[in-house]
Amino acid sequence: MVFFAVSATKYITYSLPAVPAASILIALWWWDQDQRRRGSWSLRLTAIATLAAFTALGVAAWYCPKWLNDDASMPNLGLMVSQYGISTVGGGLWAVVTIAGLIVVVQNRLAQLWRLKLVAMAAFILFFVLPGLNAMDGVRQAPLRAIARTIVKVQQPQEAVAMAVTFFEKPSLVFYTGEPVEFINRAVKVKPYLEAVRNRKQMKSVLMVTTEETLAESGLKPKEYRAIARAGLYELVRIPLKVKAP
Repeated sequence: MVFFAVSATKYITYSLPAVPAASILIALWWWDQDQRRRGSWSLRLTAIATLAAFTALGVAAWYCPKWLNDDASMPNLGLMVSQYGISTVGGGLWAVVTIAGLIVVVQNRLAQLWRLKLVAMAAFILFFVLPGLNAMDGVRQAPLRAIARTIVKVQQPQEAVAMAVTFFEKPSLVFYTGEPVEFINRAVKVKPYLEAVRNRKQMKSVLMVTTEETLAESGLKPKEYRAIARAGLYELVRIPLKVKAP
């Protein structure tokens, strides 16, 4: 286990090699508990904690549409999760698992609890996590991919690409477009950025991925840019850079 855990340094994915070792240790521990045939107090406490975790996961899954709407970059995700019935499936799944776990504990078959957890997690991933990720992609990344395809089609020579939003930047735009992208995380920085690009006298215009709110807060007037496309909450605009006369 120590050998595998050495790889878990900076990124969470580095801990993946430890999963087989951890699985072996957990399986051996449960086998030992099964051989004893009598549940110890520590095992009972573990079972109670497991049931509490089941309940917490069920509550979180049931109410997730309410707090998912708080993300400015995915304003309709909670609504989609609710409409698709994903939250109902997740909450119902953990309710059934909690009841089954309670029966296992009452019947003192604590060694069987790990099997229940294995089945529950597999069902949770299959019926809640994967559909949830699909809904998230539709709200968060699909509009960005559509905007990126438009950028590839309409980008002109000597035209920079920038993204100005008031929430977290989307580095995936670089991957989708295959172009360098300047990220601006404050609306007040839009005009200084445009001025800096204009002063370099290398670009004729800027293709900017932004939002209606960011445009309004930046102070740019509608006559200073031209709307090209819109997808989800994102807008693609072209901003000509007029070189000031000396």
